[in-house]
Amino acid sequence: MTVANATYSKPIFTTASGNTLVINGQVATALASAPADKLDAGIASFDSSAFTVDSNGYVKLVGSEQETACANYIVDPNGTKAEYTTIQEAIDAASEGDIVCIKEGTYTENLSITKNLTITSIGGPNRIMTTTNPVVIKPATSGSFTITGNVTFVNVKIETNGATLIDISTSGQSIAFKSCYLVCEDTYTMLTNTSGGSNSSYNFYDCHIQGEPSGTSKLLDLTQGNAQILYSYVEYFTTASTVATGIIYVRFCNITMAVTTSGTGILLAEHSTFGTTFAGDAVRWLTHNSSSNSQIVHCRLYSATETVIDIDSGTVLCYNSEINTSNANAIDGAGTFKYGGLTFSGSSSNVNATTKTLVKEGPNRIIGGTGHLTVPVGTTAQRPGTPLDGMIRYNSDDNTYEGYDSNTAGWLDLGAGSGSGDVVGPASATDNALCRFDTTTGKLIQNSTATLSDAGVMATAELQLTTALDETYGGTGQSSYTTGDMLYASASNTLSKLGIGSIPGDVVIVNDSGVIQWDTDVIVIKDDFIGTATNNQSVDSWDGAASATGIAATVDGIAGHPGIMRASVSATSDDAVIAKGVSSQGDPIVIGGGFLRLDFLIKIDTLADMTDDYALWVALGNGNPFNTGINGNGIGFEYIRATSTNWNPFTEASSTQTSASGGSTVAVDTNWTHLRMEINAAGTQVDFWIDGVDAGSSTTNIPSGALTPMVKVTKTAGSSERYVDIDAFRLYYKLTTSRWV
Repeated sequence: MTVANATYSKPIFTTASGNTLVINGQVATALASAPADKLDAGIASFDSSAFTVDSNGYVKLVGSEQETACANYIVDPNGTKAEYTTIQEAIDAASEGDIVCIKEGTYTENLSITKNLTITSIGGPNRIMTTTNPVVIKPATSGSFTITGNVTFVNVKIETNGATLIDISTSGQSIAFKSCYLVCEDTYTMLTNTSGGSNSSYNFYDCHIQGEPSGTSKLLDLTQGNAQILYSYVEYFTTASTVATGIIYVRFCNITMAVTTSGTGILLAEHSTFGTTFAGDAVRWLTHNSSSNSQIVHCRLYSATETVIDIDSGTVLCYNSEINTSNANAIDGAGTFKYGGLTFSGSSSNVNATTKTLVKEGPNRIIGGTGHLTVPVGTTAQRPGTPLDGMIRYNSDDNTYEGYDSNTAGWLDLGAGSGSGDVVGPASATDNALCRFDTTTGKLIQNSTATLSDAGVMATAELQLTTALDETYGGTGQSSYTTGDMLYASASNTLSKLGIGSIPGDVVIVNDSGVIQWDTDVIVIKDDFIGTATNNQSVDSWDGAASATGIAATVDGIAGHPGIMRASVSATSDDAVIAKGVSSQGDPIVIGGGFLRLDFLIKIDTLADMTDDYALWVALGNGNPFNTGINGNGIGFEYIRATSTNWNPFTEASSTQTSASGGSTVAVDTNWTHLRMEINAAGTQVDFWIDGVDAGSSTTNIPSGALTPMVKVTKTAGSSERYVDIDAFRLYYKLTTSRWV
């Protein structure tokens, strides 16, 4: 229709057709009085089914599309019913506080808004919002909205498109969504606030907010500022929203979005439901790690098998709410949980009191009238898992009313229920006497000579125990003894008996399994080489032998190493051997008769090199000092520089050698070195250690002949002296078969 004013020579405005007329335009402002009908208003053509003129001369639309709020900025992607085809064009043309109205369609734009505006679909909050809302706004791929003004979106669908949608970066900025449908896709965070300050906020009212069910989408990441979610439905956000300094406030919502607080950030939730009753919402709805207090009031929290609230630090207050989970700890963490009026509707009601300060809070209840009060009824096993002072219940096992008092004995009998008979005591009693039942009726109490003072001291003429008193309480844990038994601590807070040895002269030892026993059938030798010996002389039953210019003799001890025997060589082909017996005297040990352990503490003076080279064996070997190496049979450690600069743990039988495997490689050095080997009782496996490091094991080429402990060094090049010292030797041999009848 065309509207023209009789006072002016040209139309006030013209529309192309039908219902696209900008409404509430007063067409008779220049007239002395309002026109009576459309002709007086200067309307040349008029569709009475679409427009009316009121008594004041205002033109109004008839029907559903009442564009009353959109006086100047209407967006239509087709360009046939509005001034603008993109939202950004209308935003650029608008002024502070204006309203931009959008007709249905999908708008893919990276909006930039620096003004305070309202962006609404035609019809505004009166339009019925659905998940298929015809007005869809989203950024271009991987794009976002840049907003520095205070902007309100009304009744539109907004989607992310491969990136964060909005970041608040202006102090005091407010972005609101009313009756909107918001969708966050895949793994993205929808809304952030990095630098908006404490008075900036996101606000949601009557919205449907949806994450990605199969992704890890996140609604809010608030480094600063706040968020308010009212009367809204939030679903499918599998990553918790975070708040560091402000507040996430939830009221009258159904929400499947967890919240994690930090710094001074908090969650305030009222009259809302977190999660649903169906299986699958195994979500920890609140993880609190803030110095400020979060509060949950009149809410329902369903978490399936997960802890509902985890308080890492700080305090959470929770009143008059329902908690539903099967997790062993409904509430967990090391912080403080203050609560009252809670209902635990799941299988778990445990508030992990060992790591929390439990505080009973909540409004006082005054019960009036002349009727009755019904208290919970249950068995002893059904008592609350985390009782609080003042709880009252009826125990159906004992037929008594009981109340909880943590300062005394816990659950206390408040009086008989349906039991029968009275308990009768003596006319007088000894102060502090322990009362005893007389007969089996449970009704007669006797006096006692045993007393228990207020300080907890018990006095009685004789205390008889039917079972051994545990070590933890000062007993021995033993109920009988045999003459000569000794007690020793075999483990923490555990005493064990050791019967007297069967052979005079036996001493107590710790065997290879770490168990204390007498030394029957166990040989223990410790040699410290304290004495003097030159070549071909003995000390501690160890013989020294050398060829040419070699020397095998004792030398001066040093601090921490008393008694040292040295095998020294200078000229090429020199040999020096220190052995516990030489083959002319017979080798003492044949393996396979029991568990055998040998320990050598040795020190090399100078490492071998190409100029002055030598070979070294620390082993069980053949005692002939001048045979090559260990004479083809032995078990031990060798150092042959030409082969390796590392120790070689080995077994050798009939000149066929096997190096240990499965352990660590250890380099030879000039420090004091502890070499240890253990041979199993059957003589089928040898394990090696170097300074406590596992050096591997061998199960092949284990010799069966007689051997002796020995240290041997052979010079292979050069003329400078090279030597090895032995400071200590230990042998432990536990025989498999006793030698004593």
